[in-house]
Amino acid sequence: MITRQWLLRLGRRPHRVLSIFILVFMPSACTDRDEASHTGNDPAAVRAAAHSLNVRVSLDPALANKVAPTDTVFVFARSTQGPKMPLAIARIQSKDLPANVTLDDSSTLMPDMRFANFPEIIVGARVSKSGQATPQVGDLEGYSHAFAPATQRQAEVVIAQVVGDHPPPLPVIMPPKPASASAALGHPKSGAKLVLEIPAEVRAKWKAVELTLTGKGGAPQTVRVPVGGDAAVGGSGLTVRVIALVPAFQSNADAVTSTSNNPDNPAVLVRLLDKDRTLAEGWVFQKYPDFNTFNSDRVQVRLAAALTATK
Repeated sequence: MITRQWLLRLGRRPHRVLSIFILVFMPSACTDRDEASHTGNDPAAVRAAAHSLNVRVSLDPALANKVAPTDTVFVFARSTQGPKMPLAIARIQSKDLPANVTLDDSSTLMPDMRFANFPEIIVGARVSKSGQATPQVGDLEGYSHAFAPATQRQAEVVIAQVVGDHPPPLPVIMPPKPASASAALGHPKSGAKLVLEIPAEVRAKWKAVELTLTGKGGAPQTVRVPVGGDAAVGGSGLTVRVIALVPAFQSNADAVTSTSNNPDNPAVLVRLLDKDRTLAEGWVFQKYPDFNTFNSDRVQVRLAAALTATK
């Protein structure tokens, strides 16, 4: 035990105090520094290392003549089930390929969308000619196989396809909304089911949305639509139906819900109808329009505002 008298004696010999301080405290400091040196001297990176994913991205040589050095390349991971919003995303340029990219919880779009919350993911890379994350005809892309992030920390993606040269993913189609607060969300590719779970206080507060609708060849129109209501798209004969509204979108492998009653990440689930026939359906995000899962070549939908009243 260090006594007062011992400290007083040391106080007369400052050099001894300094020597003891170095011997006692420096080893642990060196350990912390050595650990940080492997993660860019970033303490947050040290904490996130357990949930990081190393991705090797390369371009098929056969497509080299279709890429400019300054083209944007998005590298992303997403769950194999549920909405297509990426769990994590990074941006590089074509001139950097081939490249090793790290995706981890620090690059997630929302705090609750962490790798550990999803049993199976897929990694993709897309050369975007427009610089936008939404795929466009003529972009180049590639995907890894599906895997469990809990057991696999590395993935390889070869960009070897041209967007438009292969069939697009199947849309997410929902059955008619049941009377209960929860609706089963069907995903035809996987056969898996998600549940739409909107807390009662959210449904009580958020009543309508303001949408910007642009029909093919037409001018944009801004309309206010109550949740559960329809809006006509110009003179096209098509309608857009608002299925659900969440102010703070969250999705995991089992459900879509709202993490709060605040407009942290507003999203609306819409369905495009030609009379009684469903043409397209998906989520539209106000803050992240590049990651909308609604996709139609006949009508473009943008979420302008989430509203607490219908008028």
